[in-house]
Amino acid sequence: MFKKFLVVTLLVVFLTGCEATYDLDVSDGFLESTTAIPTTADDLYMILNYSTNIPAFTTDSFDPEDDDVYEDVEYYNYSYINNESLNLNYKYNDKYKLSTIAKQTLPNLTVSSDKTVRIHASGDLNCFKQYDALEKVTINIKVPYEIVYQNADYVNNDVYTWVVTKDDLSTTIDIEYNNPDYKGKENPVDPNKDDDPNNKNDEPKNDSKSKKNKKADNTYVLLLSGLFFIALFGIIIFVNKFKKTN
Repeated sequence: MFKKFLVVTLLVVFLTGCEATYDLDVSDGFLESTTAIPTTADDLYMILNYSTNIPAFTTDSFDPEDDDVYEDVEYYNYSYINNESLNLNYKYNDKYKLSTIAKQTLPNLTVSSDKTVRIHASGDLNCFKQYDALEKVTINIKVPYEIVYQNADYVNNDVYTWVVTKDDLSTTIDIEYNNPDYKGKENPVDPNKDDDPNNKNDEPKNDSKSKKNKKADNTYVLLLSGLFFIALFGIIIFVNKFKKTN
């Protein structure tokens, strides 16, 4: 594979027009979708003639002039809408933080996952600095789970939206929600613990120990009985001897 390192120029297909939309759906994994809407003939020409082999992960280098497809590289799904707007999408599982588009668009992107999932990005959007024609970027994150915190500009049902313009390109995107896949530590269950507080059954639960205790009790009773009879016989013999002597 052609391994020459290049500064990723992927976003040129999205940012040559006046507006770009970035959608992320976390309903099942991380489904990322980016749409570019050109506003000039030059923008449309560039979109229609741009490379379709765009790696989905930042760990893979990208050369727009290399049209070869490599088996060890995952690529964005590439499609046109009404033969003019371009859409790229890819579904990530647990490696969304390596997304090529997200990394190149969202500043200082971090994704953490435990009991909750948090997606955080802050700073100046690099795309505005690289592409003068870009006027606005709309970022939509769809979260159908319980929200812990979010700072979206707009909320429509379970879609949280941030709008960033060229005049105010610094932004903070922060959203945290309960992780539907989180499995907490289960409390250990004591199999000998009686869950019913009203159950006052005093019968020992260990049959073997109960049998041993009963056997010991029987032996003790027999021993006492034997000593009693020995003492009784001793007294009778002593009384008889005393009578004969007198």
